[in-house]
Amino acid sequence: MKICSKCKIEKDIIKFHKSKNHKDGLNLWCKDCKKINAQENNKKNVICVDCKKPKTNYRNFRCKRCAYDFRIKNNPNLYFFCAKCGKEKNTYGEKKHSLCRSCAYTGRIPSQKTREIWSKQRKNKKLSSEIRKLIILKLIGQKRSIEQRTKLSNSKTGLNRTTKEYEKYLEDLHKEGRREKEGKNFQYKCWAKSVKERDKYICRRCFTKSKDLHAHHIKSWHHYPDFRFDINNGICLCHTCHKFVHKNKEEGFVVL
Repeated sequence: MKICSKCKIEKDIIKFHKSKNHKDGLNLWCKDCKKINAQENNKKNVICVDCKKPKTNYRNFRCKRCAYDFRIKNNPNLYFFCAKCGKEKNTYGEKKHSLCRSCAYTGRIPSQKTREIWSKQRKNKKLSSEIRKLIILKLIGQKRSIEQRTKLSNSKTGLNRTTKEYEKYLEDLHKEGRREKEGKNFQYKCWAKSVKERDKYICRRCFTKSKDLHAHHIKSWHHYPDFRFDINNGICLCHTCHKFVHKNKEEGFVVL
């Protein structure tokens, strides 16, 4: 409990605002007294001090236009007009400039360090579908030079990559049937559909029906290439069971 210094009524601690300036960590006035005092001050600050016209912002003594003029008088170096675009800009306490930042940086050639920083920032960003469509529409009808065509062909074949990246690229290519499975060709789709129809679209581990079903290979795709499209080598599993089987290598579902 605490006594308010304005209304002089003993009230609960919850009805006082916190403040670091006092020893007990609470304000001298209660919340109700502070609210009444703020309303009275707002009624007084309805008219601007300089132009004596009504204003919307009750906290400041001046309206927006008078406050802007007051800043320029006291700080003449705060604002300036750009010589190129003619717009008024803020210098944030710096010296006067003839051009603003947007006009000053147009036409400049960036250094190699700035280019590397920009490239790293662009790699992490993902363009939206709307921006991609606009880029595609701009590229339609444009004829590319021979240098651009060679760069694009080399990037697809892996010639423009570093030695480590190129080695990884070759390892992925040499894995048998990996592209067939990732691309999900016609033969793989027919095999998966036949396995799901045989098991009546039910997970054979938890025996539940779900929309997200997978056709699992009992004998692995990589180690047993002869049994890749054999129906007896497949089992229908849900998404959670399929992950659990691959992590724990459960018996009956995986053959090593």
